[in-house]
Amino acid sequence: MRRVWIVLLVVTSLVTVGFLVKTTLRLSQYFSLNTVAKAEGMDWKVIEKSAASFALEVIYQFDALKKEGIWGTTELDKPYFLNSPSAEHAIKEFSKKSWDVFYNDKDPSKNALQRNFPFKDCIQCLLTLGVFIYFLFFKKIMEKSTQEW
Repeated sequence: MRRVWIVLLVVTSLVTVGFLVKTTLRLSQYFSLNTVAKAEGMDWKVIEKSAASFALEVIYQFDALKKEGIWGTTELDKPYFLNSPSAEHAIKEFSKKSWDVFYNDKDPSKNALQRNFPFKDCIQCLLTLGVFIYFLFFKKIMEKSTQEW
């Protein structure tokens, strides 16, 4: 029984640490983009992710706090498209919009057109942490249940 508990504890701790590192990196990226500017001179491109998944990549220029003409590139997270013509049609629609660039005020080379909070990563991290805590106390729970018999 002790070996099973140790194996469960080691496996869940490794998975939890992996999700914790991933979530910490994504949160750090999210909070580092703390300033906003208007995007200018946007150049749109369709990227084939797989046979039935196409994404949009944007090359843009913006003016940071004291620097002008900084270039950035972003692959839009969402939406993905099923074919190239629908992605091309979306480019026509997206190019009409005014876009904001989120960038780090200390290092404007860190920038993006989308700043999405990593909810999914946070939930995955919390769930794996919960499973780790469960297995941490699993041995005591099993000892109590066997004593009751």
